Amino acid sequence: LLIGEAALVLGPGWMSALYVFFFTHSRGFTVGQSSLLLGVYVIAGAFGAPAAAALAQKISKHRTLFATATAYSLALCTIMLVPRGNFVAALPTMLWCGFVAAGFGLMTRAMTADFGDEIRLEQGKERITLIYSFTSLMAKVASALAGVFTYSVLAAVGFRAAEGAHNTPEAIRGLELAYTIGPIAFVMIGGACF
Repeated sequence: LLIGEAALVLGPGWMSALYVFFFTHSRGFTVGQSSLLLGVYVIAGAFGAPAAAALAQKISKHRTLFATATAYSLALCTIMLVPRGNFVAALPTMLWCGFVAAGFGLMTRAMTADFGDEIRLEQGKERITLIYSFTSLMAKVASALAGVFTYSVLAAVGFRAAEGAHNTPEAIRGLELAYTIGPIAFVMIGGACF
């Protein structure tokens, strides 16, 4: 549970640490356009969470987590298909990514609550607060590590994050690979843990 939670947080955390660099340097958007696309992603998540809850009632929480983690990973693969600087063409991908990203976050919380209920029924002790504390701690550690890992990867691929820095095509390609491979790997590992 804890490793899965950490991996599922690390994936999107990794992505968010690279978001502005990726959308401005690789995809050719302005900072303002990137912010609007991020807003679309967040708003889509508000609709994705209830949809994931409804799906979980039909196919189970575990299967919903697998489905949303896989859909998120596949959606991240399509981000490179969006034409550079084409805001309208980026909207469907950002809507889909935000919509499905809310699902695996919601499912981990719901499964944590189920685990707490199971402990209460088997042991007669209320441990839900302790369990949520551990999963929250893992999520916070994973979020902090996302920044450390991503900036280390950027340095390794030669990408310079400083404002006005010139980056080679190889460094931009390294940024693109880091933006897509890191989140996909961690989200799929997190899904597999459950």
